[in-house]
Amino acid sequence: MTKNVPIVSVFPKFLAHLPVRELACRLRDTGADAVDLVIRRGFWVEPGQLAKQVPAFVQAVRAEGLDCCFATWGVNPSAVGERDLQVLVEAGIRRFRLAHLPHDPSRPYPEQIHASRKILEQLVPLLERYDAQAIYQVHHDRLVTSPESLAFLVEGLPTERIGVMPDAGNQLHEGLCGAKRMEMILGDHWSDLGVKDVRCGPEGEREWVPCGQGANNWQELAEGWGTRPRRGLWNLQPFYAHQDQERHLSLLAKEITYLRRLFTV
Repeated sequence: MTKNVPIVSVFPKFLAHLPVRELACRLRDTGADAVDLVIRRGFWVEPGQLAKQVPAFVQAVRAEGLDCCFATWGVNPSAVGERDLQVLVEAGIRRFRLAHLPHDPSRPYPEQIHASRKILEQLVPLLERYDAQAIYQVHHDRLVTSPESLAFLVEGLPTERIGVMPDAGNQLHEGLCGAKRMEMILGDHWSDLGVKDVRCGPEGEREWVPCGQGANNWQELAEGWGTRPRRGLWNLQPFYAHQDQERHLSLLAKEITYLRRLFTV
């Protein structure tokens, strides 16, 4: 077996219409280990409702045999509230993904990175109090589009409080970088991996597809992940076939099987 086999947690972006227990059952049947707690309007947990909705969501998911150990919060680093963070921690969720910071083309890029790092620095004491970790993800068309820009953003920040999530699919749109280079650039800050794939067409068109059907080298990514112990997980973000729920879930199950085989020799 390859060392450091990751937890597989699904970001259920296109399943928000399902009741929580049905969501958990369907994802459990795909072979996933966990589901993200998504805090967004129109989802099971909405901003301003965490105290009531987080415990109910987590309890329902775990009752169906699926874990919930990571939150896709989408909150600006400057807006992380202490009471909301306490609610997550009390529910057993100490790690969460932050909002993607926008890029302002009218301002110098280094100035924006420096200002954003200052915001993250100000968040660290709150994370220390609750033994929590905030995760920043690469995303095309935003401020941070590559592992290189991630490294500048988190330089000097404590790795146990600020982690980063390179994203193999997003980086095929912008910021392409192999696993060995990501490891070299990000080091201990590399805590998680955004997992999705893209098929690139002859005219430059891009289509979301299950891992193994796109342009990423997943064996290399699995080997790069296994170079050191990591606190985080592989965050599956299935964006394919989202208009057909049964096909979406069937492809997800096959994708998880494919990814698990990467960690067997």
